Amino acid sequence: MAFHVEIRRGHRWAREFNLDRERLRREVLAPWTTRETIRLGDRDWEPAECSLQIMEGPELAGPDLAFGRGWNHAQRSGRTVTRELVAGAVRDAAAVAVHAETAAGRQVIVEALGELGIAAVDRAGEESGVDQEPMALILAVETADPPRAWLYEAGAAVGSAGGRVFLVRLADTPAPPELAELPSIRLGADLASALAGALAELGPR
Repeated sequence: MAFHVEIRRGHRWAREFNLDRERLRREVLAPWTTRETIRLGDRDWEPAECSLQIMEGPELAGPDLAFGRGWNHAQRSGRTVTRELVAGAVRDAAAVAVHAETAAGRQVIVEALGELGIAAVDRAGEESGVDQEPMALILAVETADPPRAWLYEAGAAVGSAGGRVFLVRLADTPAPPELAELPSIRLGADLASALAGALAELGPR
């Protein structure tokens, strides 16, 4: 089996066929998840400006790729694996910043991230032994009216997170009005799975 990739920005796109797993990781997934420039089709692509699609399927031979028909063949013979591969790359490479209303709430998020193999750092991304920039910021709230000082810190953290932010509501209360426009999930039976899905959906900075 091989991987076939399309990266697209507006009306421009580039496609690469018959990548093995290591080349896909090195040339596409690693820079995509770390928000670095991707070189594909003799052009540079900035992840924040692009969409990505990855197909897994049989290796395509010369006739399959002729006359610009390669992507149609890839779609007919393969399956879309973008979300699962990006989620896996996030788990492998990323730390996530956590800013919680309470210490107990932070611990809930840290434990759920730990199930995914993801390191949790503070909102500044500072924790002994973790030197990578956080891939995302999680704001964890337990009330609809957190302390004003906490909200001020949350606002500053959101401003530096480049849009890769979501809210986790740890109690059955509305989101604070100041954070109501953020993507959010509510604490449920499988918080780890919900976090994995949310991280996979977040676009790169």
